[in-house]
Amino acid sequence: MDRLTLAEALNARQNNFDLIRFVAATMVIVAHAYPLTYGHDDTELLHLLTQQQMTFGTLGVAVFFVISGFLIYQSYDNSPNVFIYAKARILRIFPAFIVVLFLMVFGLGVVLTELSFGEYFTQSTTYQYLLGVFLFPIYYELPGVFENNPWQAAVNGSLWTIPYEFVCYILVVVAGLTQILRWRIVLLILLVGVFLFRWLLFDGSPEVLGSLNHWIRGIGTAKLLELSSYFLAGMVLYAYREKIIIHHYLALISAVILVVTAIFGGLQAWFLLAGSYIIIYLAFSPSIRFHHFAKYGDFSYGIYIYAFPVQQTLVYYSQAQWHPLVNALFAIPITLFFAILSWHLIESKALKLKKVVLVSEKLKI
Repeated sequence: MDRLTLAEALNARQNNFDLIRFVAATMVIVAHAYPLTYGHDDTELLHLLTQQQMTFGTLGVAVFFVISGFLIYQSYDNSPNVFIYAKARILRIFPAFIVVLFLMVFGLGVVLTELSFGEYFTQSTTYQYLLGVFLFPIYYELPGVFENNPWQAAVNGSLWTIPYEFVCYILVVVAGLTQILRWRIVLLILLVGVFLFRWLLFDGSPEVLGSLNHWIRGIGTAKLLELSSYFLAGMVLYAYREKIIIHHYLALISAVILVVTAIFGGLQAWFLLAGSYIIIYLAFSPSIRFHHFAKYGDFSYGIYIYAFPVQQTLVYYSQAQWHPLVNALFAIPITLFFAILSWHLIESKALKLKKVVLVSEKLKI
């Protein structure tokens, strides 16, 4: 393979991100099938193979955030001002997100609640669920819905990552306005620091740092650290795109690192470096060409936000008697159906609004 930099591959405007995100969304479905059916994910295959370090769900989410960090930094870099960037991000996330919230309350909830129609609509928690549109916090329960499922009451547990994604979007703006993005070495230092921090505290958990580790988890910042670090890894890849080489030897070395850490520990920390490189390699390798995978639409976001309630519904009607893989097998085509509708009726139409010029977009910020 010729020496190919990431910047050169990026300039070709062809990549496999759509396929990778689709696969990642499907992995989340497979992973969720286990806790939704059994109430735990102890027997999930990747969970077993990695000594309980990762499930297909955590892997899928990690892939999403690495790709997001790469593409969102690119979006900010190419946006004339912060208002255009913000509009693009809002139009991508919120329209489908708002619709799925309303469908859960006035569709699925009405059909599946074990309460009467009157009782359901007089409960404050019914309308509280809609407050998730503000992201902080997300509400997961509707009265009388899925209360007897193994994973009790949660209507759409996948939505927990959306606020973290949005926070990362904001952090990009903050980094841009404070000129941090002009000094890419700062991003690299942050990534190395987070890598060491996660490797020592979260994956290695040495006793001397155990109390600090416990405190960090206790105040609820662990998930933000986890997801934003994957996002940061994607940002660093974009920042150093002129220096990074796309080569199968580097991908092989990265794969070996992941296999070793899956066995001996440190997988999630090392995924920041080795895993993020593999994602970029798969996205831009000249020998892997699925550039037109999303020819009929980008369904990954729709799959992600609809799969959980579809799977919970299947568990409800099957009375949790199906094997998790059977649940996933049925959930994938049903979820894809809703994702296709979401793309063509909501998401693609919302994205067309990016062409509408607002007064604020004429400002040079």
